Order: sequence, then C-alpha cells, then structure tokens
Amino acid sequence: MKTFNRFVLVVLTIGITTLLSCKKDDKKDDLKEDPINSEIYNGQISAKIGNNNFTAQIRDAVLSSELLWIQGISGFEKLVLIFTDRSTLGYHTLEKEGAEYIHWMANIGLDYWSESGTILITEHDRTNKIIKGTFNATMYNFTNESEKLQITNGVLNVKYVVQ
Repeated sequence: MKTFNRFVLVVLTIGITTLLSCKKDDKKDDLKEDPINSEIYNGQISAKIGNNNFTAQIRDAVLSSELLWIQGISGFEKLVLIFTDRSTLGYHTLEKEGAEYIHWMANIGLDYWSESGTILITEHDRTNKIIKGTFNATMYNFTNESEKLQITNGVLNVKYVVQ
C-alpha cells in the first residue's frame, strides 16, 4: 500500500508539472496582468539540502480547493512542498507518509521524502496570490529509508495560480 501511495504521488507530481508547463506564448500579456509592479514576480525557493545550497531557477505554485502545491526546479533537481491547510498562517507539521510533505528529487535515483519537519507560513496575500514562509525537514531516501538528508534554511516566496 505504501508503494502504491508513493506511486500515485509521483504520478500526480508529473501531472501537475505538465499542467504548469503550459504557458501563454505572448509574454507581454503576462506582464500587463501582474498586479505587483508590471513585471513577472520573481519570488524565491531556496534551501540548504545536505551540504549543498539549492536555489530554484523555475518556481511554480498552484492553489486548489484541497491543497497548495509549490515546486522549485534547478537543472535536474526538484523540490516540492505540499500542504493541505492552505490558508492558515503558522506551522504545518510534516510527518512520514502524512498529507503534508516535502519531496526532493535530484538526478536519477535520488528520491527523498520528508520524515519530519515544518513549513512555517509567515504571509499569505490572497489579493496578489503570494505566499511566503520558511521550511526544514529530515528526509529519507525512498529506496533506502535508512539514508537521511537534512533540509535547512528553506525559504519560499512564490506567486501562485488558482485552479
């Protein structure tokens, strides 16, 4: 059952990534629609993962009626944060196999899931669709659960779309 649940989560990850990859061809319209300052909102997703610093070059976030999905991609590395209580400021506790989690993928074969940790939402601007906060987690390798990885100093500042 655990393997099936993880399989479903990976399929959802791929599906949402595919949906988020669809963009308008005319970037001028995107610039006009942005309420922040007529530029594309830059934002940030960064963390120290193990001994390496990670800064997302591509940031996506989707708010649905049931969850907030945030992902950052840099090269072959991808960091995903998912939590269900999307509107609540404060701490969101991460538990192994819980509904709220962090997923880290790097290169081929490195697949880590949060075992414990927190996401702290410090600001949620619903008008401009921006969410800010911090996060940290102890991660375990999906194929070798005794292999751990620490995520520290996580920062998120992203603009999301409502789906």
